[in-house]
Amino acid sequence: MIREVSVDILEALKRVKLSVQSQDYFQLKLLSNFVIHNAGIFQDEDSVSTAVVIYSLSKIFASGKPREDPDWKTFVSNTAATIDSAVNSLERDDEGAFRSAIKILFVQISRIDQKFNKYINEVIEQARIKKGSKVYEHGISTGRAAELMGITTWELQGYLGHTRIAELTPKTGKIKDRLSLARSLFS
Repeated sequence: MIREVSVDILEALKRVKLSVQSQDYFQLKLLSNFVIHNAGIFQDEDSVSTAVVIYSLSKIFASGKPREDPDWKTFVSNTAATIDSAVNSLERDDEGAFRSAIKILFVQISRIDQKFNKYINEVIEQARIKKGSKVYEHGISTGRAAELMGITTWELQGYLGHTRIAELTPKTGKIKDRLSLARSLFS
């Protein structure tokens, strides 16, 4: 696992556990966005699966399930314990145990929420869009960036419209210089 990814996931999971215990779906959503950002940049399995788990938990807690239900309390308790296991595994650099804990979380979530597969697709789509924005930041057109990431130009432009990326992107030079750069990139 990439060291930066491991550190980010570890930090996020520590905060996720607290959010699960307090059933703070808003904080879970923020943490999900943080990990989805990594999934978009590194496109590694661990970031994607962790992002899916956190996003799913945010959706589950936002649904307003009855907190007094014994099954619900068991779910919260088991989820917190499994997150602890994932955190301990990452602290020991035991990737196999970490991935096993994530798989257990997938099972726990799928048992409590039937919309789980939808969440997986949403997270992967969000990661593609964020990765497309990173490609765009490097001077590639929105059309080409969208094509590279397998998303529509509309999806990418919708995301870019909510960011300041276009404002922060340095102004380009003369057309002749840009053409030379493009030819060097694709030759």
